[in-house]
Amino acid sequence: MPNIKLANELMDTFMCIKNQQFHKIIEVDGYTHNEKLVLFILHDIYLETGENKILLSTLRDRIKLAPSTITPLISSLEKDGLIERVIVKEDRRNIYLKLSKKGINFTNEAHTNLYNNINRYIEYMGEDDTKEFIRLLTKTKQFFNERKENNI
Repeated sequence: MPNIKLANELMDTFMCIKNQQFHKIIEVDGYTHNEKLVLFILHDIYLETGENKILLSTLRDRIKLAPSTITPLISSLEKDGLIERVIVKEDRRNIYLKLSKKGINFTNEAHTNLYNNINRYIEYMGEDDTKEFIRLLTKTKQFFNERKENNI
Protein backbone atom coordinates (compact mmCIF):
# COMPACT_ATOMS: atom_id res chain seq x y z
CA MET A 1 0.00 0.00 0.00
CA PRO A 2 1.53 3.35 -1.03
CA ASN A 3 2.28 5.90 1.66
CA ILE A 4 0.12 8.77 0.37
CA LYS A 5 0.92 11.14 3.23
CA LEU A 6 4.67 10.75 2.76
CA ALA A 7 4.31 11.06 -1.03
CA ASN A 8 2.37 14.31 -0.61
CA GLU A 9 4.96 15.72 1.79
CA LEU A 10 7.73 14.86 -0.68
CA MET A 11 5.84 16.49 -3.58
CA ASP A 12 5.25 19.63 -1.48
CA THR A 13 8.96 19.77 -0.65
CA PHE A 14 9.97 19.35 -4.30
CA MET A 15 7.57 22.11 -5.34
CA CYS A 16 8.84 24.42 -2.60
CA ILE A 17 12.43 23.93 -3.76
CA LYS A 18 11.45 24.37 -7.41
CA ASN A 19 9.60 27.61 -6.64
CA GLN A 20 12.62 29.13 -4.89
CA GLN A 21 14.17 30.00 -8.27
CA PHE A 22 17.73 29.38 -7.16
CA HIS A 23 19.12 31.34 -10.09
CA LYS A 24 17.99 34.43 -8.18
CA ILE A 25 20.31 33.59 -5.28
CA ILE A 26 23.06 35.38 -7.20
CA GLU A 27 21.27 38.69 -6.54
CA VAL A 28 22.28 40.48 -9.73
CA ASP A 29 19.63 42.90 -10.84
CA GLY A 30 19.15 44.13 -14.38
CA TYR A 31 20.15 40.96 -16.21
CA THR A 32 18.15 37.97 -17.34
CA HIS A 33 18.89 34.42 -16.25
CA ASN A 34 20.39 33.63 -19.69
CA GLU A 35 22.56 36.75 -19.68
CA LYS A 36 23.93 35.79 -16.27
CA LEU A 37 24.47 32.25 -17.54
CA VAL A 38 26.59 33.53 -20.46
CA LEU A 39 28.66 35.68 -18.11
CA PHE A 40 29.22 32.86 -15.64
CA ILE A 41 30.18 30.37 -18.35
CA LEU A 42 32.76 32.86 -19.63
CA HIS A 43 33.94 33.43 -16.06
CA ASP A 44 34.18 29.70 -15.30
CA ILE A 45 36.19 29.08 -18.48
CA TYR A 46 38.49 31.92 -17.49
CA LEU A 47 38.99 30.35 -14.04
CA GLU A 48 39.39 26.80 -15.42
CA THR A 49 41.80 27.56 -18.24
CA GLY A 50 43.23 31.00 -17.57
CA GLU A 51 42.12 31.81 -21.12
CA ASN A 52 39.84 34.82 -21.32
CA LYS A 53 38.15 33.94 -24.59
CA ILE A 54 35.84 31.29 -25.93
CA LEU A 55 34.60 30.50 -29.41
CA LEU A 56 31.02 31.64 -29.87
CA SER A 57 30.19 28.16 -31.20
CA THR A 58 31.63 26.56 -28.04
CA LEU A 59 29.52 28.87 -25.89
CA ARG A 60 26.43 27.90 -27.91
CA ASP A 61 27.17 24.22 -27.37
CA ARG A 62 27.71 24.71 -23.66
CA ILE A 63 24.70 26.93 -23.01
CA LYS A 64 22.40 24.87 -25.25
CA LEU A 65 20.50 27.81 -26.69
CA ALA A 66 19.58 28.42 -30.31
CA PRO A 67 21.65 30.97 -32.24
CA SER A 68 18.55 33.14 -32.56
CA THR A 69 18.35 33.24 -28.75
CA ILE A 70 22.02 33.73 -27.97
CA THR A 71 22.73 36.52 -30.49
CA PRO A 72 20.59 39.14 -28.70
CA LEU A 73 22.12 38.08 -25.37
CA ILE A 74 25.63 38.64 -26.71
CA SER A 75 24.64 41.99 -28.24
CA SER A 76 23.07 43.17 -24.98
CA LEU A 77 26.08 42.16 -22.86
CA GLU A 78 28.45 43.73 -25.38
CA LYS A 79 26.42 46.96 -25.37
CA ASP A 80 26.67 47.05 -21.55
CA GLY A 81 30.45 46.64 -21.80
CA LEU A 82 30.56 43.28 -20.01
CA ILE A 83 31.88 41.22 -22.92
CA GLU A 84 33.86 41.85 -26.08
CA ARG A 85 33.90 40.12 -29.44
CA VAL A 86 37.36 39.15 -30.65
CA ILE A 87 38.13 38.32 -34.26
CA VAL A 88 41.52 36.74 -34.88
CA LYS A 89 43.06 38.04 -38.13
CA GLU A 90 44.37 34.59 -39.09
CA ASP A 91 40.95 33.01 -38.66
CA ARG A 92 38.24 35.54 -39.45
CA ARG A 93 35.50 32.89 -39.65
CA ASN A 94 35.60 32.27 -35.91
CA ILE A 95 34.28 34.78 -33.41
CA TYR A 96 35.60 34.67 -29.87
CA LEU A 97 33.98 36.20 -26.83
CA LYS A 98 35.73 37.41 -23.73
CA LEU A 99 34.87 39.16 -20.52
CA SER A 100 35.87 42.80 -20.42
CA LYS A 101 37.46 44.21 -17.26
CA LYS A 102 33.97 45.37 -16.29
CA GLY A 103 32.68 41.84 -16.95
CA ILE A 104 35.41 40.26 -14.82
CA ASN A 105 34.65 42.65 -11.95
CA PHE A 106 30.93 42.02 -12.35
CA THR A 107 31.23 38.21 -12.28
CA ASN A 108 33.71 38.28 -9.39
CA GLU A 109 31.25 40.36 -7.36
CA ALA A 110 28.35 38.10 -8.33
CA HIS A 111 30.31 34.99 -7.32
CA THR A 112 31.14 36.60 -3.98
CA ASN A 113 27.42 37.28 -3.42
CA LEU A 114 26.55 33.73 -4.43
CA TYR A 115 29.05 32.16 -2.02
CA ASN A 116 27.96 34.50 0.78
CA ASN A 117 24.35 33.35 0.30
CA ILE A 118 25.35 29.70 0.15
CA ASN A 119 27.46 30.09 3.28
CA ARG A 120 24.46 31.60 5.09
CA TYR A 121 22.53 28.46 4.16
CA ILE A 122 25.37 26.23 5.41
CA GLU A 123 25.48 28.18 8.69
CA TYR A 124 21.71 27.81 9.04
CA MET A 125 21.72 24.08 8.30
CA GLY A 126 25.01 23.21 9.97
CA GLU A 127 27.84 21.28 8.34
CA ASP A 128 26.52 17.79 9.10
CA ASP A 129 23.00 18.49 7.81
CA THR A 130 24.42 20.20 4.72
CA LYS A 131 26.54 17.14 3.95
CA GLU A 132 23.54 14.88 4.50
CA PHE A 133 21.42 17.09 2.24
CA ILE A 134 24.07 16.87 -0.49
CA ARG A 135 24.21 13.08 -0.07
CA LEU A 136 20.43 12.79 -0.38
CA LEU A 137 20.24 15.14 -3.38
CA THR A 138 23.00 13.16 -5.09
CA LYS A 139 21.09 9.94 -4.46
CA THR A 140 17.91 11.60 -5.77
CA LYS A 141 19.75 12.74 -8.90
CA GLN A 142 21.02 9.19 -9.44
CA PHE A 143 17.46 7.86 -9.14
CA PHE A 144 16.17 10.25 -11.80
CA ASN A 145 19.17 9.64 -14.08
CA GLU A 146 18.61 5.87 -13.89
CA ARG A 147 14.93 6.33 -14.75
CA LYS A 148 15.87 8.52 -17.70
CA GLU A 149 18.48 6.02 -18.94
CA ASN A 150 15.93 3.20 -18.68
CA ASN A 151 13.15 5.28 -20.28
CA ILE A 152 10.91 4.91 -17.24
